[in-house]
Amino acid sequence: MSDFSIDLGYMTKNGSVNNRLLTIYNSSLEESTLDFAIESDSSWLSAVPSAGEDVSGDTDGVEIVISANVTDLNDGESYNGTLTVTDSGATNSPYEIDVSLEMVA
Repeated sequence: MSDFSIDLGYMTKNGSVNNRLLTIYNSSLEESTLDFAIESDSSWLSAVPSAGEDVSGDTDGVEIVISANVTDLNDGESYNGTLTVTDSGATNSPYEIDVSLEMVA
């Protein structure tokens, strides 16, 4: 994994939700299990499931849905949040994912 960003794009309170899919893989060449947890620093930003595991050699990985609850967000405002993926056994933990969106009327 390497740090990157996700743009949820333009959103409205009455419009469709711009969810994004993120797949987490265990890319270790040794037999191991990636046992991860995901935390959000923003009340509007979520990742489901927020925890899981993937064994090395599994080519499917674990699909995570990144979404926003826009109910309390203000039209015309831009929002930024961070998802932090952690695993005590991973060499690149913690791993941060910046997420942004813009509310439109």
